[in-house]
Amino acid sequence: MAAKWLRHSLQLQPKNVPALLHLGYKALDDKDSSTAKHYFEQALQLKPNHKKAITGLLKLKANDNNAISTKQLMASINFNGDAMPAIIAITQYLYQDGQYDKLRELIKSNIEITDWTLEIWQIWLRAQIATNQLDLKDDLYLFSNRFPAEETYLYVISLIEDQRQYDLILTYISWLESHSKSSNNIQYAKANALLYTGDLATAEFLITQLSEKPPLPALMWLKGKLLIEQGKTSDGLLKVANYFNQYPTRSAMIELATAAKQQGHFDHLVIIAHHYFRQSPNDHNARAMVSNWLIQNAPKAAIAILDVPQSRRFILQHWQISNNLAWLYLSTNKPKNALVFAEQAYLQQPKNPQVVINYARILKTLGEVQKAVQTLKRFATPTEDMRLLLKELGA
Repeated sequence: MAAKWLRHSLQLQPKNVPALLHLGYKALDDKDSSTAKHYFEQALQLKPNHKKAITGLLKLKANDNNAISTKQLMASINFNGDAMPAIIAITQYLYQDGQYDKLRELIKSNIEITDWTLEIWQIWLRAQIATNQLDLKDDLYLFSNRFPAEETYLYVISLIEDQRQYDLILTYISWLESHSKSSNNIQYAKANALLYTGDLATAEFLITQLSEKPPLPALMWLKGKLLIEQGKTSDGLLKVANYFNQYPTRSAMIELATAAKQQGHFDHLVIIAHHYFRQSPNDHNARAMVSNWLIQNAPKAAIAILDVPQSRRFILQHWQISNNLAWLYLSTNKPKNALVFAEQAYLQQPKNPQVVINYARILKTLGEVQKAVQTLKRFATPTEDMRLLLKELGA
């Protein structure tokens, strides 16, 4: 009913941008991409660079005949006005969709590096990390000089820490110290990196120094991790657990979950993981890691941790994770769920033997024998497992 009145209002006020956007998103929900595109383009003509209109156009699927290319979108932007919100919307979409090369090209081709905003820099750094192209001088040092603040430096450290590149953290902090940009928080990060690189003597000295100042909560984590690395595991885990109960960080979660896994306490591992993900629900990499730890001993728990709505796009972009999840669903007698992820893994890696076998087994379970046989026979040099599966299929 609301859509009907909005269409009527457009006849009276054809330049009503909010109405155009509402109808565009309604058409998207109804999977009417042609109508959605029409309304979003009308909105952009009336209000160039409108972020919601651009986001709507980006939601049109790439394989849809009505989809609009990034190049077309960029051509529609009015660079004489405030183009930055529109550019940020496009770069965010490209990052989420894993189109890192297009993202970098868009930024470099359309914005002078001196005009990069904080948001542009942050998405640039994440894309660089995702493709293993992060550069100390051209990325980290330049960004840090452009936005000289402790928040900037800690953001950089957190990005590198997510990749577990602790040597790189120490190099970066050394640069900060040489430019008088260090702080108490950064020294905590340095102590943490020293622990992970095995320099226990320097780490212990620094932790002692930090203990003489008003303590931050992370001091308990550092002391617990130091005890673990020194072989005093029980005492160290107790400190880490006390810290984790109040501050469920990824590092503490990994330490406790690893100990639970080594002891075969998978129920406890699941409890630890859920405590962390209540605090950090969008840590997709951690979900994949924990799920992989549970894949053999607690497959249903592994599925519950990994396959959540906010991680679905991430899963489908990474064939290894899609393939693992497909196997998990098959092992728990849910072949229809398994097929969704197996197809995506196969689409990305049609020459990977494990992906092919997994996909074929799921097809077999669903009764699609002919398609399973065709999938296996398409493989140039069948493995022994493939030949056995073909025999099972009567081919």
